Amino acid sequence: MFAKSQEFYDVVYSFKDYAKEAEDILTMIRRNSDCGETVLDIACGTGKHLEHLKTSFKCFGLDVDPGLVEIAQKRNPECEIFLDDMVTFDVKRRFGVALCLFSSIGYAETPARLEATISRVAAHIEPGGLFIVEPWLHPDKYSTGRLDADFIEEANLKITRMNTTEREANVSVILFHYLVGQGTEISYFIEEHKLGLFTDAEYRSALANGGFRIAEHTTEFSDRGHYICVKSE
Repeated sequence: MFAKSQEFYDVVYSFKDYAKEAEDILTMIRRNSDCGETVLDIACGTGKHLEHLKTSFKCFGLDVDPGLVEIAQKRNPECEIFLDDMVTFDVKRRFGVALCLFSSIGYAETPARLEATISRVAAHIEPGGLFIVEPWLHPDKYSTGRLDADFIEEANLKITRMNTTEREANVSVILFHYLVGQGTEISYFIEEHKLGLFTDAEYRSALANGGFRIAEHTTEFSDRGHYICVKSE
C-alpha cells in the first residue's frame, strides 16, 4: 500500500504521538492480562510503536510491505520483523499479545478476509492472551466526496499530500496524490488505499468466531476506539 511513499511515511505521520500511544497500549495490557511478555505488532509499518514498546516487552513486528519492514528492522535491530500478509501469516510461534493499530485492520478489506485475519491472529496467541485492535471507520462514519490535504515543509524536503474519498460498496477508496520536492528534484505519484468499512457487528462476529472474548470496547484512547480481546483458554 505504501510502495511509493515508504521513505516519507514517518514525516507524513509525524503528528502521531507514538510514545503516548505505547503508554496507552501498556495500560490496556496491564488491566486486562498478565500474558504480556511477548508482543506482535501486526501491520507494524516503520516500527515506531515497537520503538517504545520494546523497553517493556520482547517485541516482534509483521508487515506486508518490504520497504516498511526494512525501515522497521533498522529502527529495531533487536526485534524480529516478519515480512508477511496479516490475512495468511504463519510465523511458527505464539505471543502473549497481538496488536493491530492505526486502523490497519481495514486493509483486510472484506468480511471474509477480516475473518481470515482474526483466525490467523488467534492461531498465534497464547490462551488468555490479548488481541488489541484499533478499527477503521464504520460504514456510517465514512464520508465520500471529501478533499483532504497535508503539507510538510523541511529544509530539504517539501511534501503536499492531497486525497479524495470514494467508496465501492462497503470499501473505502482513498487516492493519495503526492507532490514531493527533495533538493532541486520534484516528483509526483499516486497511491490507492482500500480499507473495508466493517460494522461493529462484523468485528464482534469475526472476533467471536476466532475464539476471542471482548473484554473492553473503549474510546478512552482513540476516537475510533479499541477492541481489547482475550483469547479463549
